[in-house]
Amino acid sequence: MPPRVDIREFARLLKHTESPFAGHQFVPEPWQEEYLDRLFNTKRPDGRRQYQRSLLALPRKQGKTAMCAVIGAYEGFFGEDGGQILIAAGDRKQASLLFTACSRYIESCPGLLKRCKIYKNSIVIPHNKSVIQFLSSEHKGKHGFNPSLVIVDEYHVQPNRDLVDVLESGM
Repeated sequence: MPPRVDIREFARLLKHTESPFAGHQFVPEPWQEEYLDRLFNTKRPDGRRQYQRSLLALPRKQGKTAMCAVIGAYEGFFGEDGGQILIAAGDRKQASLLFTACSRYIESCPGLLKRCKIYKNSIVIPHNKSVIQFLSSEHKGKHGFNPSLVIVDEYHVQPNRDLVDVLESGM
């Protein structure tokens, strides 16, 4: 596994791909810096992360999708070996929006892009055998996953907790 990079430094390697910030470096806002620092750098005495779950609730157009895309990409490259990073949402289209943001951030950094393969429904990272993929809200057929990270976009529109419960039980 490559040396661990702080997620805030990782974010700065990426460039926005949508207006009004297209082409500009991803520079976390102060609240994003604090959120990422606490989520990823607060450790238990045994060295594991203090926080295993997080709920980020913000009004529209405040950068939730961008933050979640950065987190997904980071975990794909620097998370545990064989990681399954799963992106879920209320429907497949919404999940694909976050997945697309994640893949575009990766494409914006040539060093990351050459270390993975981006497909229509997944991003495969061979050096650590990790995969980032998106799912629909139906829980049937999701019992076989062993996720290392689950990102649920638009959590409030989930029809029920079935998908979240299935994915959490796999962790």
